[in-house]
Amino acid sequence: MAIDEYRAKLIGSEHEEGNVKVNTITGAELDQSFVGKFLGRQQSSYNRMGKILELIPVLTDPNGLWLATVRWGVTPDKAAETERVKIPFSMAVDIVEIAEG
Repeated sequence: MAIDEYRAKLIGSEHEEGNVKVNTITGAELDQSFVGKFLGRQQSSYNRMGKILELIPVLTDPNGLWLATVRWGVTPDKAAETERVKIPFSMAVDIVEIAEG
């Protein structure tokens, strides 16, 4: 587990900047307590956040896999969208927390 903290410009917020905390874990460390938290991913030239709406374990995958429903936020070049994402247990996942202001 790696934790990175920094200050960033926030798009679509009341505040122009905020403190960002990124906790990098593996898919194997996810569980139902992560529903409602935010994933982060690099897309185009933006760091995009998505709220985890649902996590379903895929029992037929021998290596371990989650099927996640994620609501991705808007960026200047992409509209908000809901997507199903496969998260293997071996995959690195960024869990993002933001303190505005």
